[in-house]
Amino acid sequence: MTSQLEALRNQIQVLEQRKRELQAKISYQKSEEYLEEIARDRLNLKSPGEKVIAFTKEGEEEKGEIEKEKNFFEKILEKLKFW
Repeated sequence: MTSQLEALRNQIQVLEQRKRELQAKISYQKSEEYLEEIARDRLNLKSPGEKVIAFTKEGEEEKGEIEKEKNFFEKILEKLKFW
């Protein structure tokens, strides 16, 4: 009986630690920092006044020109297709 009780107490501690980790992750994902990270990494957006330098491989210049022609919402929709 005591071994079962001890096992359950250990399981509770593990679950409480996992809960704290998940709460921290949720808190971070609600932050402005996380939103900015997603906007930069997944949507290729930049902050106002920021300059972006892009390096391309040979033959990819045409693709870059097509990307420039797309408007903001088209870029967002394209990125969301991969989620």
